[in-house]
Amino acid sequence: MNDNSGLVLLEVTNIEEGFKEFKLNKRYLDGVAVNLKEVNLSELRVSLSPEYLKELHVMLILGVEGYNEGINEVVNLVGMGNTEILLAFNDMQSMLLSKSKLPNTVKVGLVLNHPAPTLSPYQRAGAGFIVMPPTLIRGRILSESKARKINIIARLVNDVTICTALLEVGVYAIVTKIPTIKRDARKKLK
Repeated sequence: MNDNSGLVLLEVTNIEEGFKEFKLNKRYLDGVAVNLKEVNLSELRVSLSPEYLKELHVMLILGVEGYNEGINEVVNLVGMGNTEILLAFNDMQSMLLSKSKLPNTVKVGLVLNHPAPTLSPYQRAGAGFIVMPPTLIRGRILSESKARKINIIARLVNDVTICTALLEVGVYAIVTKIPTIKRDARKKLK
């Protein structure tokens, strides 16, 4: 695994604690993933300080149900920094309806637990990435995703061996609850 391998995002449930953990381990982390099933948008807006946004390379927001004022405010706040914003929608219809209302700088994608046999419907819909459990990531999906220019993000990667394998095969990012997983994966390779 080289230093340019996939991004590692810390999934945060408590925003303040999550950002503190990110700051402590930013050498091994590229950003945060916020699950809207566990964190509400108003809590997220209040916690987004310029200090945190300077440090983040990527913010992935999981479980977006559609474009609304709360999402708009978060996008505007995050957009003030140099943080890449990824919005992962729960379904394709919500993504399609919301996409035109979002700035071009925001990347949209889907959270999938049961992907279609081919990635072509997601490409046609304009998904820039797909978030899925690591157990669904296979060689065919990775090669098709590269051909279709759809990034794959593996979510719930909390095992060093799985993290190492996914980063080596070229997933765009992993989402984990273990802030030092990339460091531990590097040690394992030595």
